[in-house]
Amino acid sequence: MFTLNALIEKAQPDTFYRLDIVRSVSFENAHDSSMPFKTLIVNFSRYSDEYQSLEKIKSIPAKDIFKSKQIDKTANLSIKVDVTNLIFLKPGTVWRNSSPVWESSELTNVSINQAEADVISFYNEEKLGTKIPFIYQGYGVQFLKFPNSKVNGKIITVLIPTTEVIRYYFSGSTYFTKELFNGALSDFKNSQQANRLFFKYEFDETDKSAYIWLKRNCYDSDAFMIARALTDKAAMGAMSYIYASLVNAKKKFKTKDGRMISEFCPRTYLPFSGDTSLEVFGQWLPPRDGEEEFTTYMVRTIEDCDHPLPFKKIKIESVDSFKSSGTVDEDSDPKPSKPKRKDEGDDGKSNAPNLKEGERPTNNIAPEELKFMMQRFSHLKDVEVEKVEKVSEKEKQRHYQQEKDSDSDEGSTLPGDHKKDNDLQAWNNRIMDSEPIPISERLVTVSNAVVAALEKESGWFVEALPVNRVDSTLPFGLYSFERPTEKSGRYEWDMVGDRSRRALFLAISNQSGQTIYLLEIEGKGEVSYSLFLFRGGQHGYLDHSDGARSLMFEIANSSGSKIKDEILEDFVVTSMKHTGSDNDSFEERLHRAICGIFEDINELRD
Repeated sequence: MFTLNALIEKAQPDTFYRLDIVRSVSFENAHDSSMPFKTLIVNFSRYSDEYQSLEKIKSIPAKDIFKSKQIDKTANLSIKVDVTNLIFLKPGTVWRNSSPVWESSELTNVSINQAEADVISFYNEEKLGTKIPFIYQGYGVQFLKFPNSKVNGKIITVLIPTTEVIRYYFSGSTYFTKELFNGALSDFKNSQQANRLFFKYEFDETDKSAYIWLKRNCYDSDAFMIARALTDKAAMGAMSYIYASLVNAKKKFKTKDGRMISEFCPRTYLPFSGDTSLEVFGQWLPPRDGEEEFTTYMVRTIEDCDHPLPFKKIKIESVDSFKSSGTVDEDSDPKPSKPKRKDEGDDGKSNAPNLKEGERPTNNIAPEELKFMMQRFSHLKDVEVEKVEKVSEKEKQRHYQQEKDSDSDEGSTLPGDHKKDNDLQAWNNRIMDSEPIPISERLVTVSNAVVAALEKESGWFVEALPVNRVDSTLPFGLYSFERPTEKSGRYEWDMVGDRSRRALFLAISNQSGQTIYLLEIEGKGEVSYSLFLFRGGQHGYLDHSDGARSLMFEIANSSGSKIKDEILEDFVVTSMKHTGSDNDSFEERLHRAICGIFEDINELRD
């Protein structure tokens, strides 16, 4: 469990707080001139006495999670934390006794239109025409501003804090994040800078394949961050802009009375061009003066991004690439044991990995690292990941000498376990990314959760879709995806092992005749889909027979991509994660989400 020690000193014990925003980088107390940007300033709010219960906090509708009515406005906290903790600092998470204890799993789909975007919008209430909540003591918070974007089919303006862009897209291991804020990615052509992260990299534009030889303090998962910068100029610019903006601000910016500023919110932008669809937590900002409609949506936390990665293959060489049974003395050449052939075990028989149905090998990359990164960046499922193994004594000696010549002890191929001194990493933190439900059990779990909801709500009834196209699986019936006739022989999305991929597609109706649709699609291996809950929009009527089957055909034809953004574009969609915490069961979260959507429908009718 992650613990934020700085919060212990200021927060009241056994009291619930909400993390509101990572607002800036502190320029004070820099104890290392080569790495001056080590401290973040984070805003927390204390829940009011009425909401000092986790069950009460969970009952807050997702659309109201950032509203001020649950907060004690006299008990705001501003604390300083190390930048290496950024990946854990998700706005909207609930904290108690210095650790995160719960976060909502009900997401909003936001389609970002970058064609007319302001790259950086400086925090200015007069310019925006509306007030920004929860930015106390935070003048200067930076936002990306995206006009002509879309939420639930409505054209609006979207704001995203730059600190959240950095947290989601760029924060990696503790070591990588520290280096990111202190210039390690500012110029790869500068070998002195590059040596802080890796010894060598290559990129083949033809087949979009990257090779990276990491230094020992980097985790294998950091290679994905570095490869993004190597293979996309937009990503490199966005990542290097973080450090450059901090350096520039520290040199030039002053307060009104002439003193140097003590903090600054780093600037950046999205690491790609073009449009994308995001799964987020956020809030509607108050209407502009003289207007009645809500036209500005502020993202607080990014959970998923639909934009593909700029590389298709990645080879990673790191601390455990060399397989040796002995140790290597620093002053002597390495003496590896004679390597075994990759296809032989001790008995000479095949030593191929023993995989379960639908699984893919992880190529010796730590499973928890790879799983976390694939949950965070869903397009990693389309990337071929290979962990390089060195088995040649000559090759090992060459690498060993190369590291010695670099006058550094941070190389990845020297012997020993150099990860033990790193702080807790995100993939080891239970509350932030808990162990997912196994793929084979997802459909059963969701079915059981719906049954539990029906037991609580006697006026609800359920119909499995498409009508007359589901099997006899209890309690509702499952749909088996059909292979699109125009797909080539290489198409295999519709299969899991040697059987058809299945889905749970339900129409949930109440006594008032209102209907909500639930869609759960079976995943493969480490890759899964969000649970989709959607209701009709302006043109969102769904025929339960041919219409539902046509929708499933569209999903199969697109290989499960852009479901929210394109296939369900005429509907109002809510997504749910499967992961959570021990304090909030999946059954409770699903029941709460369905109730919330029915309430939204009633509000629209009123």
